[in-house]
Amino acid sequence: MKQIRSIIISATILSMGMAQEIAIHGVARDNAGAAISDGSHTFTFRLYDALTDGNEVWDEAKTLTVTNGVFETNLGSDSSMAGLNFYNDYWLSVQIGTNSELSPRTKLNATEYGIMAQLNSATNAFPSSGSTGIGTSTPDEELSVVGRVRGAYDANETEYTEIFHDGGHGHVNTVGDGNLDF
Repeated sequence: MKQIRSIIISATILSMGMAQEIAIHGVARDNAGAAISDGSHTFTFRLYDALTDGNEVWDEAKTLTVTNGVFETNLGSDSSMAGLNFYNDYWLSVQIGTNSELSPRTKLNATEYGIMAQLNSATNAFPSSGSTGIGTSTPDEELSVVGRVRGAYDANETEYTEIFHDGGHGHVNTVGDGNLDF
């Protein structure tokens, strides 16, 4: 059997409810650059916490159908990824059949959708530490806002309080009932 030398992988991190999965699409080639044979092949996928060496933090073996070297699957559908924190960096390794694990490992990069999907239907979530900026990419406080801040009971509220600075003076205004209660 020819040794498998290369693989091209496209990965998207998804989170649906509590189940986390990674959609994988790839092309496996042998050492001559030809697609591996059509048919069923055993793939073992592993996640590590480093490009080289490091710790294996997850694995899953699957029998996949390969056509013209192309394969696809959802990692995490057989072996749960619920214990993984996808705010950490992970590197994916692939082993096909009895061949050695392919090298180098592939770093997982989350898409914007994938990052937002991790929030499990939460909206406007912010990190628990560090600085967050709205209207600025260089926040100098835990929360830095460039522009007006409006506080209301709900999105359609006609009564609200706003805080802003006009360059010369700071303002706290109430709109609606006229009361400013502290």
